[in-house]
Amino acid sequence: MRSRIAWSIAAVLCCAAGWGDAADDAALRAEGYIRPPKMIEQAVLAPWHNNIGGGSLNPQNTWLLVTVGDGMPPIERVGTPHVNLGGTQIDTVAERDRSLTMRSSSGLALIELATQKRVDVSLPKGVRVSGARWSPDGSKVAFIGLETSKSSLYVVEAASGKSKKVCDGLRLTEVTSFDWLADSNRIVVPLAVNGVKMPTAPAIATGPRVRLSDSKPDQFPTYPDLLNDPDEITLLKYYLTAQIGVVDTDRGSVQRVGEPMMIADLDAGPGAKGFLVRKYEGEFSYIRPASSGAQKQVLLDAAGKEVAVISYSGNRASPIKKDDQPPQRSGLAWRPDGAGLSYVRDEELPKDSKDKPKKQLVLWQAPFGKDDIEVVFQSADAFNLVGYGSDGKSVFISKPAGKKTDYLVFQMGTQGDPKKFWETNADADFYSQPGSLMFDSRPGIGRLVRQSSDGGSVFLAGTQYFKNPLEEAPRPFVDRLALDGSMKPERIWQSSSDVYETADLLDDGKSWLINRQSPTQVNQLIWLSAGTETTLTNNQNFVPDVTLAERKRIKVKRDDGVEFWIEATFPRGIPAENLPAFIWFYPTEYTDQKTYDESGRTYNKNLFRRTATSTVQLLVLEGYVVVDADFPITGEISEANNTFPHQLRMNFTAIVDALAEQCGVDRKRMAIGGHSYGAFGTANALVHTSFFRAGIAGDGNYNRTLTPFGFQREGRDLWRGREVYVNMSAMLFANQINGALLMYHGMEDQNVGTNPINSERMFAALEALGKPSAMYMYPYEDHGQIGLETRLDMWARWVAWLNKWVKNPEPPTTDAKPPEGNPPPRP
Repeated sequence: MRSRIAWSIAAVLCCAAGWGDAADDAALRAEGYIRPPKMIEQAVLAPWHNNIGGGSLNPQNTWLLVTVGDGMPPIERVGTPHVNLGGTQIDTVAERDRSLTMRSSSGLALIELATQKRVDVSLPKGVRVSGARWSPDGSKVAFIGLETSKSSLYVVEAASGKSKKVCDGLRLTEVTSFDWLADSNRIVVPLAVNGVKMPTAPAIATGPRVRLSDSKPDQFPTYPDLLNDPDEITLLKYYLTAQIGVVDTDRGSVQRVGEPMMIADLDAGPGAKGFLVRKYEGEFSYIRPASSGAQKQVLLDAAGKEVAVISYSGNRASPIKKDDQPPQRSGLAWRPDGAGLSYVRDEELPKDSKDKPKKQLVLWQAPFGKDDIEVVFQSADAFNLVGYGSDGKSVFISKPAGKKTDYLVFQMGTQGDPKKFWETNADADFYSQPGSLMFDSRPGIGRLVRQSSDGGSVFLAGTQYFKNPLEEAPRPFVDRLALDGSMKPERIWQSSSDVYETADLLDDGKSWLINRQSPTQVNQLIWLSAGTETTLTNNQNFVPDVTLAERKRIKVKRDDGVEFWIEATFPRGIPAENLPAFIWFYPTEYTDQKTYDESGRTYNKNLFRRTATSTVQLLVLEGYVVVDADFPITGEISEANNTFPHQLRMNFTAIVDALAEQCGVDRKRMAIGGHSYGAFGTANALVHTSFFRAGIAGDGNYNRTLTPFGFQREGRDLWRGREVYVNMSAMLFANQINGALLMYHGMEDQNVGTNPINSERMFAALEALGKPSAMYMYPYEDHGQIGLETRLDMWARWVAWLNKWVKNPEPPTTDAKPPEGNPPPRP
């Protein structure tokens, strides 16, 4: 188990030449958390969380529920004591999923559509919010209340905003939510087991770590933070173990159901007449994540007794025998009308029958015995259940018909063949794609195909794309489609062409909740009713110097003819002449030019460019041209990486030429950066090109031999693709690095393939070679930094690094010696 000692930031630096500006030097050398220049700090701290980006409508479409945020979590919350057990991160103080502690909301608010009245939910002091959900009758909201040391269930009356606690002691490890029942009173939650204390490991080790391998090949990714010993497995079992609880919110009483088990997933049936539970069986591995442990999905009755095994999953030492395998039940789910479980199966025929079994849609009713099955529909042709209709009567199925798919509908309890009402074609032109069926997710009921109030129509939602997205932006739409078989959808709403709008359909299209934005206007929520628009929000643009900065989209061509796009953002108020530039990129594999071009068909010029704490375009505030570059690596999947260094050089040659010729960028003052695979690309760019004075690389891999069983889309292992792995490992050519490299890394990076040791060893190599470099290792952070102090510190280091090595570079010393060693291989 990894130590949780709270480190101060480890900042280690080495430079081949003397420092420049004293303030930048001080910022780069500082050991504690520091803050960036004022303009950058204000942009990073911009209160976008005060804007309302969307919300959840109650089933009656009368109230809108919105979450209230308070920005980045402070490092005190990010650093709450926790453990990483085989990929499962747990807050050990509150004994819950760590993400709930770090990424919760500060409050809730309710907006009444008819009056635009806002009701702020009252919360006890120190309680944060997660997972708010409407009751089926739309009068209440339930949410998980998060305190420092525990998790509780709360219920809010919508009209007043008053909240009350209805249950303590939730166990939120794998299941981090709850289910309303249809009566709008009872809620099903996972509960901690009474009277069981957290196990503690011996203070002194009781033996070595034991690993054995046999002659059977078994390749798998390099997973982080795997389980280490029996004590960690015991601790994981404790955190996973929960008991089903049914909470009466009116009375505040709790009924415990069945025996405790290691619950991975919980799906309560209507009225709590049964429960679908996926549970761990206790068999975990030292070489795979805990989530891959042996699991079994079971059906429990209302008393919590296991009445059937639904399926087995995960890795187990001994495979399930054929005779012990449960029957196949496709699309198993609770039927929305509360009658039982619904699924598709093959007809059960006598063993000696020569007939081809029909496909059957069946209802499995309580008490869920073998004889409690009713055939609802059957067909000699294969079909899939699409869903049940919101009218409570209709059943929607689909049938494959070559490259087409037919959609049919029938009424429960009626005779006759289903009626075809729609079809789709896999070969349909991308720019003429029809919409997809719209669904409603109703609390206490389930997911329903949305129908008109008279049951005679369904609705299709989609997006219309255009062949030149620079001229015509994507336009979402909603169509009404009659179920009479005419197959002629009617367009009842579509986004305007000069803005980007999405819409929630209310009242058969008599009213709409629209989210509207444009390149110059931050998004606003609009209620459209009876032809009248009412703006529900007053969202603000907090960083106009970035969001409204001039942008230029350029198509560049590399030497082999491959074309791709880059987008440059310019600082406001500064002439575009001899400006420093910062390029942010992420290498992406494509088979050829065609597949790359297809990836750009959904480009949306009408989006508002809202900033985030990680938006690199904030550097325009420091006078940089910031470039977001597509970065295609082309070729068949099995071959693309054979020429990675060569394609990298061609891409950057095309990018740099375009920036210098069309954007007023100074070729001698350019930097490169990227995160994860972009960080890997950044280090390789400094090895294989000489364009960049500096690089910023985050959470990267610099030695591909540390991921010997493949990476990204590279399917060869190290021993079949040794030359590729070597040529793509920047650390093996660190003596050829041309610019100053800043690396940052989350000390608890949980991403496959980017263990923090990559940065540590890369820095050691650069230090040994006398290459300008810096490394910042951030406590508690994962593969993507979220802490307030961390984010501000990162920006402070980035700005100082770029100031020193790019914006105001010192001239090279005349006695500089070329690096020793052989140049990297060229294709």
